[in-house]
Amino acid sequence: MAGPRCRQERQRRRLASAGGHGNAGACAPGPPSRNGIDAGRRNRSLKAFLNRRCTMSQHASRLAMPVLALLLVAAGAAAQSGSVVIEERQWMLSSSGDDLPWAEAESYCEDLTLDGFDDWRLPTLSELETLHDPTADGGIAEPFELDTCCIWSTTSLADLPADTGGEPGGPPSMYYWGFLFEAGTPYYSLQRFADGRALCVRDIN
Repeated sequence: MAGPRCRQERQRRRLASAGGHGNAGACAPGPPSRNGIDAGRRNRSLKAFLNRRCTMSQHASRLAMPVLALLLVAAGAAAQSGSVVIEERQWMLSSSGDDLPWAEAESYCEDLTLDGFDDWRLPTLSELETLHDPTADGGIAEPFELDTCCIWSTTSLADLPADTGGEPGGPPSMYYWGFLFEAGTPYYSLQRFADGRALCVRDIN
């Protein structure tokens, strides 16, 4: 019967024949497993992907900054705009702010520079009437902000005689029509009276 020493010797020989160098062969690392190779490739691929993604993100950020700046400029311009385009006309959003004689209202529009334009004028009576909205507060819809009822026009009583049958005192050319938005009706007044304000308009060619 083999003693412990013989059994140990046989075990040593089996290990040596399997590993080539005794116990050292049993403990030496074998070739890398397929899973290890795949994991390494995945790690390298993931690193390359993240590097590309980071580069693309930085490039996209550089592209996005000018676009964002343009959007902010456009938003600022819209917020500062004091006019609105309706069909073929551009209108002030608010009136002159003070009741004026007709000649001063006309000069106000002629001297006005707004939103980069300096060819403003007083509107005709028919143009003012197109803005009237009986369902809106003050008789004029948003985005207009009128703090008065009465707006001068360039239409004189000589251009459009009143149909009331009464004769005004003095030549009809001394009177100009205005429009009362709250009441939704035109009126006329002597041009020297401060009986209206200016709501300027310009034609879009």
